[in-house]
Amino acid sequence: MGYAANDEPEKARQMFDKALSYADSEQASQGQELVRYQRALISLQENRPTDARADLEAALVLNPHFAEAHSLLAVVLAGACTPARHMDAALREAQAAAAQRPDDARVLSLLASIHLQMGDSAAALSEAQRASQLTPNSPELLALLGQAYSAAGAYDDALAVQQQLLRLWQDMSAQQEPATVDTLIALGDAYIAVSDYTNAQATYQRAEALAPDDPRGVRGRGNVAFWQGRSHDAIAAYEQWAQRAPQDPT
Repeated sequence: MGYAANDEPEKARQMFDKALSYADSEQASQGQELVRYQRALISLQENRPTDARADLEAALVLNPHFAEAHSLLAVVLAGACTPARHMDAALREAQAAAAQRPDDARVLSLLASIHLQMGDSAAALSEAQRASQLTPNSPELLALLGQAYSAAGAYDDALAVQQQLLRLWQDMSAQQEPATVDTLIALGDAYIAVSDYTNAQATYQRAEALAPDDPRGVRGRGNVAFWQGRSHDAIAAYEQWAQRAPQDPT
């Protein structure tokens, strides 16, 4: 995986293609599921979800207990705006991964996310709670838990989690000198979640000053304007964001 690690996906793909071309004999086919899994990762890096799905499905024929392949296939199948999207199948794959890894917070969070997308707020909340208990200080899991509480109508619990997440990002920002763009964007999002639009706006502006070419700051300012009811400013920011990040599905 040296080529992939060094951001040379084309060379990595050639290596995996060559390895699979030798898998004609039973002995040579041993470990083929790992090669197909790695090639699926490359396909996703190259925005080829259909190819990734084919490799992952083939890997699972070879090894039905390959939890990582079940998880990654669930991600592919749940991907928005892709030909491979199939939510029912995504749920089955995530459940298969969870059966293999019942104490893996990443798998449980994936399962919760898919339940959310499918509108099953009760199941999403249950899985998000389990995941957050395993990794209580994960920003990603706290954000997911807050979404699950909101979807379930437990707004007080959602607010409590969002405030906890805000404190976490505030602490991270204070510990960094200077704060990274990723942290500032996450902090701005956390301010929006608790309706603190003044600090959200200021935080996104800090992110833009630090990285003027990063479109996420513009998107953040658009979100602030939207929630404040400034539709003209929101549209202007979103148009600028779309021009700078045309491949961003969000």
